[in-house]
Amino acid sequence: MSDDQMAGGPMPEGLSSTTRAIFWMMAATMMFSGTNTLVKLLGDDYHVIQITWARYAFHFAFIVLLLGTGIIGTLKTRHIRMQIGRSTLLLCASLLYFTGFTLLPLAESAAMINVTPVLVTVLSALILRETVGVRRWSGVVVGFVGALIVIQPGMGAFTDAAFFPLGAALAYGLYQIATRYVSHDDSPMTSITYTALVGTVAGSCVVPYFWSAPDMVGWSMMITLGLTGALGHYCMIRAYTVAEASVAAPYAYAVIIWMIAMGYLVFGDVPTIWTIVGATVIAGSGLYIAQRERAAKAKLAGR
Repeated sequence: MSDDQMAGGPMPEGLSSTTRAIFWMMAATMMFSGTNTLVKLLGDDYHVIQITWARYAFHFAFIVLLLGTGIIGTLKTRHIRMQIGRSTLLLCASLLYFTGFTLLPLAESAAMINVTPVLVTVLSALILRETVGVRRWSGVVVGFVGALIVIQPGMGAFTDAAFFPLGAALAYGLYQIATRYVSHDDSPMTSITYTALVGTVAGSCVVPYFWSAPDMVGWSMMITLGLTGALGHYCMIRAYTVAEASVAAPYAYAVIIWMIAMGYLVFGDVPTIWTIVGATVIAGSGLYIAQRERAAKAKLAGR
């Protein structure tokens, strides 16, 4: 079974790698917006640790149903420590991000988590020793300015809750660096399986202390949470597999639009002008960084 078939059917023939990357990333943002909306809805009745456990446990259950005994082969990897490490980073990011969603409007949390591409640039320079020029560093600075516009420190709008999505952005940035590393040898399904397995095992160790018995609606929402989370990360990894990150990453900002729409339709949240301005600045900086990365690689390839 091919990766495209496991994702719900083969892609149409004749599409360029860029078009396929855009398709996968847009599908990922739609799945993630559904995940985030469910988290906020569940947050009224269940502890964030139980919600996070459900996201990974049902994610893992779907993989087991899909692969059956084939899951054993999927776990084969040359990077076992890195796979466990990246999965732990994503689990930490989920806990922080989900906590932020229970405390903040959807659009505000989504805007702040989208400083991740900016942080990935910083982390790439520090960890991977990638060369980052003055223009890309300028994009980093602008991205952080956008984050400051959203959280407005010292202006009365800032709350401690803002640290949760910002912390999630840092953990998620490290996760993306690790994912980039293992993707050279491991398939998307291998990475997704480890993500689900580590989150399920770790969550199962602590969730009994925070358990509230769900009703039928609660169970249905938790199951759907696992499905949207699994599909979202699968689509994202596929996007980064079929094209370079600089091609796919800019379209991840579509999640801000989805989150503003879902926040308004489901919760009646009207984003402030500063949230919109800050999100625009953050997205602009990320797009600029992606463009500079593409230009740098093209220049290197032309040597």
